[in-house]
Amino acid sequence: MLLALETSDRLCAACLIDTATGAVLSSKTLDLGRGHAEKMMDVIADVLADAGKDYTSLTRLAVCVGPGSFTGIRVALATATGLSIALGIPVTGVTALQALALQALPQAEGKPILTLIDAHRGDVFMQAFSAHALPADQPRQVPIEVAAALASEGNHLLCGSGAPLISVQTAA
Repeated sequence: MLLALETSDRLCAACLIDTATGAVLSSKTLDLGRGHAEKMMDVIADVLADAGKDYTSLTRLAVCVGPGSFTGIRVALATATGLSIALGIPVTGVTALQALALQALPQAEGKPILTLIDAHRGDVFMQAFSAHALPADQPRQVPIEVAAALASEGNHLLCGSGAPLISVQTAA
């Protein structure tokens, strides 16, 4: 069983996946903004209980390593590290940009994927991925105008919280 944790932005989320079948057994997401540390363990407990599992069922952990809120990322990393040590299971870091590309894969229909996360103050975090969700470049933070220009150069599927900002920018 894989337990995935996400606290890099407003959300406090956990998802339990059966690694043998790939099936999502349970997930819970709270849109908190703040207070991830106070809620993370309750979210995990709810996910495990909903699936009829306990901590000893876990064989692997995945945690979002950003980009995003430094404080939020620390919450999930500290939680995953503590569980890893206590349970003797490995932890894998996944970027939010990778997770978005993998989530968008079914809609890509052979197109390359451009993941964009609103970094606020006129910037986005972005990374390009192949049509198979493999990284095509490195993650970076760029002004919205730069991202819009890069997005207009290819026939990408745009995804993430920064995609509407690019769509607005390219339409202007």
